[in-house]
Amino acid sequence: MNSVIIQIITSVVYVVALILLTQISFHLRKTSLLGIIFLGIGSLGLCADAFFHLLAWFMTDNSVTIQKDVVTVMEFMQTTGVVFLIPLLLSLFIGSMLLAIGMNKQGLITKRSKFIIATAFLVGCVIAILNKLGIYGGPVPTLAILGIFAAGQGAIGLDLAAPSKKNQIESPVF
Repeated sequence: MNSVIIQIITSVVYVVALILLTQISFHLRKTSLLGIIFLGIGSLGLCADAFFHLLAWFMTDNSVTIQKDVVTVMEFMQTTGVVFLIPLLLSLFIGSMLLAIGMNKQGLITKRSKFIIATAFLVGCVIAILNKLGIYGGPVPTLAILGIFAAGQGAIGLDLAAPSKKNQIESPVF
């Protein structure tokens, strides 16, 4: 239950951060703007994922008796239902990459964040390919990959927070 609340709060914080990011530079390049849009869509996926977790948590509650209908709903949510969620969540990661590239092109941040985020993409893709080819059958280090993405997003924030001439372009909010 706590993870559901944290995901919902995180979704809200992402949207607020995106709105504040648009204040850093009124003249956004297309890549930065696309990154913000995709991150916004991704935050919707993050929030929707919280409700998937809420449903799963409740379905394991002692008050719910395991019947054929409950198992059918659980199976749907973990297979067909996830198909609706995946594009939204992928937008979060694609948006992170686009934002890092765009803000770097604008001179607002260093290259560090786009390299960190690209590393997360690379690790995720290599593991998926190795798994598909049957070369690697172990668990996917999902938390590690998400941690790398988070580090890339953190690097964007650190670059923007660092006092420099680059990121103090028309900053009415900061």
